[in-house]
Amino acid sequence: GLFFIAETPPASKPEFDISQRDYSAIQIKSLAMHESVTQMWQSFLAANAQQTTFPDHEISTFHFCDNQTDADQCAALVLKGIKRATASSLAELQLHNIPIPRQDDLHVVTDFAGVAQCIIRTVQVDILRFADITETHAPLEGEGEGSLAHWRAAHIGYFSRVLKDTPLQIDDDLLIAFEQFEVVFPERSPEATE
Repeated sequence: GLFFIAETPPASKPEFDISQRDYSAIQIKSLAMHESVTQMWQSFLAANAQQTTFPDHEISTFHFCDNQTDADQCAALVLKGIKRATASSLAELQLHNIPIPRQDDLHVVTDFAGVAQCIIRTVQVDILRFADITETHAPLEGEGEGSLAHWRAAHIGYFSRVLKDTPLQIDDDLLIAFEQFEVVFPERSPEATE
């Protein structure tokens, strides 16, 4: 499949302007979508009713990880403002026919059961070799103690599971889409990070 890689945003990027896209025309598609996803999306649209232009791609809905414990924990970390990034292998995205994330993509994040937790906006995507993930990247994922050693061990385990039926090697050359994001809905109160 073809992947579109977002350019790295300029250092002094203006604030995100939700009015640049009309997300009301987007249809969220899922065979077994929880009603909370539609409810959250409609609330987001109502809170951002000034939309005037059309988007150039669809929104997605997903949960982090491949098991309930980790998925629910990651969603909670996002809501607390601790988890501000995620990493997917390009092979995993291609295997599931998922495009590489792009700057300003919106995603409805759910828990493992599919219940909507929040809406995030992609702020930056870097395509890196597994070996090129650094001590700067690892803490942005907000998991474990935030060390690079923890990040590497957790992701070797994860990629080994999700790519087990492929001939791919989980090694330093595995390409990673390192996606940084921010929560755009619901707005977090200052005490949510305490």
